[in-house]
Amino acid sequence: MSIRRLSAWGLPSLFLLIIGAILIAINLVDSRYGEVAFTIGLLVVGAIALFYGVSDDHQNDELRQQAAHQEKAASASDDWGTSSMPRLPSGRRVDWLSMGVVAGFVGTTILTIGIMAAYECARLLGTNSDSASVVQNWLFSLTHNPATDTARVNLPVALILHFGTGILFGILYAGWIEPRLSGSGLRRGAIFSIVPWLFSIIVFLPLMDGGFLGIGLHAGPLPVIGNLILNLAYGVSLGFFYAVEQWQTDSGKLEDAGAGRIVERSLRVSAIGVAFGMVCGGLLGQIGASTLSPGQDPLLVAVIAAIIGSFIGFMLGSYAGLTPEADRS
Repeated sequence: MSIRRLSAWGLPSLFLLIIGAILIAINLVDSRYGEVAFTIGLLVVGAIALFYGVSDDHQNDELRQQAAHQEKAASASDDWGTSSMPRLPSGRRVDWLSMGVVAGFVGTTILTIGIMAAYECARLLGTNSDSASVVQNWLFSLTHNPATDTARVNLPVALILHFGTGILFGILYAGWIEPRLSGSGLRRGAIFSIVPWLFSIIVFLPLMDGGFLGIGLHAGPLPVIGNLILNLAYGVSLGFFYAVEQWQTDSGKLEDAGAGRIVERSLRVSAIGVAFGMVCGGLLGQIGASTLSPGQDPLLVAVIAAIIGSFIGFMLGSYAGLTPEADRS
């Protein structure tokens, strides 16, 4: 373990732990149990990120062991979006956990933008007037139903579950699904999108009182078709960003083992940045909720701040991690 790295991550983490403990005590006194649970969740995420950041870097060891195969792996990656990162005996990439978190977060962010755009279009075009067409009635039903009402009332929890599920699907893709698929990252991600799509229409919608396949929304085939399109966007984004060489290198391929170590370190720092930014944003959001957005639900402000902090952490981490690091003896 590197003392320098422990100091760099340990000192701010200790500060955040103290702030989190104070917030937990204050929220317990005020009987705000939702904020208490959210703060505890933030501290757990921060603890996992800290452990991951200061633990021995086994992934770099794997890269060194497979350096002899790097050139062959890179030359075999001719398809746009195909990963040329070295693989473990299980078929997983050596950086599968870091990249699963990062790609899952990016894919969920793109999915969220798509959901917001689709919701606004349905809200503007949909109507239940007597002269409305069938499609207009379907669009109106998409924005006025038990599922959207539940999400609107419990928006902080809905956002937490939304991003948490998206990142978990990213880890599932990286650890178990992607090694069993073939072709480019885009193709693998598109195939994987079937999994979250089925989860959405078979599990999620019934739990939200939307009925099996969204029948309870009374929006015709739109819930099934809309979820398919949105999850396809998520899957394609996930697959593309998981094939990190395409956007982290100039040539789109890893030229040598040194480049592989730099890219792997960038992913590692990006994953930590996502978690660290989430913790910082969430805690700051709770502290400044009354000042930043008076009258709003403090938990909602904290969740939104955590999401923004995660994005900032990802951006800073992806660039900071590209700085070459000397090999440790």
